[in-house]
Amino acid sequence: MEEWPLVGRASELRRLQQLLADHTAAGVVLAGPVGAGKTRLATEILRLAEMSGAATARATATRSASTVPFGALAALLIPTDQLAATPDRSQLLGLLTAELVRQSGGRRLVLVVDDAHLLDDASATLIHRVVETRAAFVVMIVRSGEAAPDAVVALWKDGLLERIEIGGLQTDAVHRLLEAAFSGPVDGAAAAFFAVRCEGNALFLRELILAALEDGALQNEEGIWRLTREPAPSDRLIEIVENGLRALQPAERTVLEYLAFAEPLGSLELNTLLDAEAAERLESDGLICSTLDGRRLQLRLAHPIYGDVLRSRMPMLRLTKMARALADVVEGTGARRREDTLRVATWRLSGGGGSSPELMLAAAVAARRSYDFPLAERLARFAAQAGAGFEAELLVAQLAGLLGRGEDAESRLGVLAGQAADDDQRSRVTLTRLDNAYMHLQPAVHRRIADDATESITDPDLRDIVIARRSWLALVTEGPKASATDAQSVLQRARGPALVMASVSAAVALGRLGQVDRAVEAADIGAAAHGALSAPLEWDPWVHVFTRSEALATAGRFDEAEALATAEYRIALDERSPLRQAYMAWTLARVNLEQGKARTAARFASEAAALFRQIDLPVGEQHSLVYEVHAHALRGNVAGANQALQRFDALPTVDAILAADLLQAKAWIAVADGDLPAARALLLEAAQAGEDRDDRVGASSALHALVRLDYAKLAVDRLAALAAQMEGDLIAIKADHAAVALGGEPEELERIVARFEAIGAHLLAAEAAADAATLWLKAGNNRRATLTQRRAVTLFEQCEGATSRPAESIETRARLTPAERETALLASRGRSNKQIAEELSVSVRTVESRLLHVYEKLGLSKRDELADAL
Repeated sequence: MEEWPLVGRASELRRLQQLLADHTAAGVVLAGPVGAGKTRLATEILRLAEMSGAATARATATRSASTVPFGALAALLIPTDQLAATPDRSQLLGLLTAELVRQSGGRRLVLVVDDAHLLDDASATLIHRVVETRAAFVVMIVRSGEAAPDAVVALWKDGLLERIEIGGLQTDAVHRLLEAAFSGPVDGAAAAFFAVRCEGNALFLRELILAALEDGALQNEEGIWRLTREPAPSDRLIEIVENGLRALQPAERTVLEYLAFAEPLGSLELNTLLDAEAAERLESDGLICSTLDGRRLQLRLAHPIYGDVLRSRMPMLRLTKMARALADVVEGTGARRREDTLRVATWRLSGGGGSSPELMLAAAVAARRSYDFPLAERLARFAAQAGAGFEAELLVAQLAGLLGRGEDAESRLGVLAGQAADDDQRSRVTLTRLDNAYMHLQPAVHRRIADDATESITDPDLRDIVIARRSWLALVTEGPKASATDAQSVLQRARGPALVMASVSAAVALGRLGQVDRAVEAADIGAAAHGALSAPLEWDPWVHVFTRSEALATAGRFDEAEALATAEYRIALDERSPLRQAYMAWTLARVNLEQGKARTAARFASEAAALFRQIDLPVGEQHSLVYEVHAHALRGNVAGANQALQRFDALPTVDAILAADLLQAKAWIAVADGDLPAARALLLEAAQAGEDRDDRVGASSALHALVRLDYAKLAVDRLAALAAQMEGDLIAIKADHAAVALGGEPEELERIVARFEAIGAHLLAAEAAADAATLWLKAGNNRRATLTQRRAVTLFEQCEGATSRPAESIETRARLTPAERETALLASRGRSNKQIAEELSVSVRTVESRLLHVYEKLGLSKRDELADAL
């Protein structure tokens, strides 16, 4: 990581290249805040100039050299005794300009001047002369808001040079930069953390990344770079920040320390604990900023990095003292603001306690809703020990499960179940136990708990809540049909929380049954009911976005599904919600996989799996790993697919709606390995598993995969039967594709290509186009074959390296029979004739005969040539 990749500067770089190519242009001014990446951009311009044959030079102005005439350019100029012998100013400037040109050896000179706002007057005047005479292409780097010599300002003020403002890096650019630097996927949450912390400052970003690598906070976990904890600032970063704080007075340092510990602070804390005049001076110096939130003043540090550095330098006793002081001040005025409860409780924890159990419990609930589970658990334990009773004990158990300690949670819940005083408490303990069993894939446990609860709870509304939750768990144990039956029975009569929970189950189950309109309707009903609740649920409102996106993807409405999930994913990053991020990454993996964007799908799947593993939710990790296996296999990355499969195999029981998808993912590994017979067997098994479990989405996907591999005869009738029971363009096109593939009409197949392309299923469209090209070639229409093959290539280019068997050369596919291709592919992967015969259940003589035909048709003389030919 000696030099950062240049990312997020496409428009600026494009304009700089245009100016560099224009020999009438005198140069450019790059202006921006410190750390924005101006110097990195200028370095890229020097590299491009050298590649074009230009001479290059670089000078850097400094404060120490700003009082020395020509101090910044001394290394580029003639000796000082010659300067002294030329007293006339105009002659002197001409001599120096000529010397710069002479040193370039007749080539065009590109000169970069860094920190040009610090130039001494003599150097500034010389640069102005160089620009005026077009003696060189000058790239001036200046810091925004800094005073600069008149000769420098005149360069852009008088229109001699174009000025380009360089802003900070945005979150998307930071993400791309990190992935380019690490040559691999980076977790979106990690990228968002670094983007927020550096606030676009490339210098701070680099130091943050190096610090996270050095202390092990940033690690490559099974193929994706993730933050395992918040990194501590490095010594280098501390030195950079402290260098700018050394001149502070004690009162100013105190203001910064309080803000680092507890920003934002308002006028109450400022007037009670801090020096207002010191705060004003800090704001004038750009170290803090103030805003009005309604009528309330809010003070914050000007940059998050200042907080990281200051906190790292504060002794624990100092932190404890500040926490007590802040809590006393805010509680003393009644803690009226909405956020005061959590803040005061957190300060009381840091200061050694001393608050009421009711306050600590309320704060624990607030921390739970903001996904800060460790803090919530600390607060809830404090409240429970202080006598907050059942509510606190239940929250402690819930948080134990959310933090991955399932056995601890169940042990606590078992005690609470015996202590529950009424149906309300019994139902809430039951729901938490069900969630805990679901999270850790214990189907026998959650079925027993649900059955016991429905018998012991007499309140019909509370019983409906348990039945609704049981319908969600039925997805794991029995499949979509049983889940939909339970959920819809509740939907017809329930209200409030039961309606919300039943809508979630119904949306997912109906979606897997292919009843897309009803699935979307259930998601919308759930979202509306959730919004009308007077008290929050353990399930958050974004779950309805997840179920809606999944249903839309089933119908082939990929753009809608992706837009919904992407918007929610970004909110998850902003709010630092790993659970929300994991579910949205799950959906984005599926949508991108369906579209054929294999690399993006693998990245989102890997990210989701890592997040689910972090929060100990195996069922989510399983689904994500299946998508990761599938995506890697489509890219021909057999090793990556098998690694993901090994991680999957280490997890507990497979749920009912995962069986077909898992077998299909394994089939694509077989395809990538050239073993079409094995792939065919796995896909037939996957289709049967889907049908047995009423998982029509899984079954239809497996059957269509058979069509993609030239086994349409095995799938066409079953796929048509499923299409008659399912809704949406995707299943309709798949069924029609099977019928057309069996008929062998290239024109009809090209219509299928257009329909797949119209919904964004680019890989399916590309494969169908390759098939159509093969049929045109078989029919002797070489012109149409060439045109259709070009279309296939264009479509494949949108699939990020996804490959499939139909991507073989159309000439090979047109000449060989399916049996010959199967045999040839196995032989090309190193199988012996005997092994091939055993795998295909034919004689060795049959294998030999097929291979002889392959050699003859493809013009080969030996087995070693098969791989290249295919």
